[in-house]
Amino acid sequence: MLIGEMSILDWSQMSMLPDLSMLTASLQDLGHQVAKEVNVLATTDYGRLSRIDILADFQNAFQNFIKSGQVWALGIGLVVGWVLHSFIGS
Repeated sequence: MLIGEMSILDWSQMSMLPDLSMLTASLQDLGHQVAKEVNVLATTDYGRLSRIDILADFQNAFQNFIKSGQVWALGIGLVVGWVLHSFIGS
């Protein structure tokens, strides 16, 4: 038989698709490994969680916003933006 000359019988005996069972098995193993790692990360960090107080965190952030002078920057920016908008007009 010459290269490039194959009969229909030869083509039917050859597998056109590679064996995907090996790839599927390795992807399943990878999925299980990732799930185990995520589970370990989630459970180990759970013990370090402390009590969360959202209102106290918001209050501290707002007090920092006032004390650091960012409120003045916000006010000046709003006034300057309003003045520029009135000059430019859109």
